[in-house]
Amino acid sequence: RQQDGTVAIGSLELLQSSEVQPLFNMSDPAMRTGSAGEETAERVQADVPDEGFDIVIMNPPFTRATNHEGAHADITNPAFAAFNATRTDQTAMGKRLNQLGRGSMYHGNAGIASAFAALAHRKLRPGGVFSFVLPLSAAVGLSWQNFRDALVQHYTNISVLSIATSGKDMSFSSDTGMAECLVVARKLNRKESPWGNVGFTSLLGRPGGFVQAAEIARGVNSAYDVRGVEDGPFGGTQILVGEEQIGECMSAKIA
Repeated sequence: RQQDGTVAIGSLELLQSSEVQPLFNMSDPAMRTGSAGEETAERVQADVPDEGFDIVIMNPPFTRATNHEGAHADITNPAFAAFNATRTDQTAMGKRLNQLGRGSMYHGNAGIASAFAALAHRKLRPGGVFSFVLPLSAAVGLSWQNFRDALVQHYTNISVLSIATSGKDMSFSSDTGMAECLVVARKLNRKESPWGNVGFTSLLGRPGGFVQAAEIARGVNSAYDVRGVEDGPFGGTQILVGEEQIGECMSAKIA
């Protein structure tokens, strides 16, 4: 909550405009760099213009306002419960996000990851590249339909990668115990129509480090004559690193 009584939701405030925005609330004691009661840090501001970025890469939080199981059972809105926010503040911040995310690919049941996806779409220039780590539900979940529709309408060269295993090895993130996918796509230039196929890659295991990940990426990029979904139920095209199969890939036409 701000000094004027309103609430702010951090970088997601950038959903409202491309004007210069303050990045930190320097009235928060946690943000002070001097002795108690002394504010020596300058207020940091950034100009984050709409359609001003060539590439946006993000691994956003996956928290959902509707996630009230387990440790979140007594929390009003887990997405905004940090920094000892009160129940009233959490409710107000949730309403603020619903206001700023209206008409975008954001959906409350998909969680704030979809809000960050909407923010990336807004800030990415035509021809720019969108690269996200998202929950696997982004590929199939009903609440992520707006996100998938936006990909089909505004992007091309779409690639979706996931991991066909179990447990924590289903995630690309080191601290996420849930299935994830990588989504990489290029935003259409103005007057450019959607075209091409969507590439789907299923890895047999989680990359063990940067070197292995680079080799896997090279193997994915070098795959040719990729089988299409319409070619029948015979599996995908093998992806090889040397003589080792590290996954399969298929393609589907943009509907």
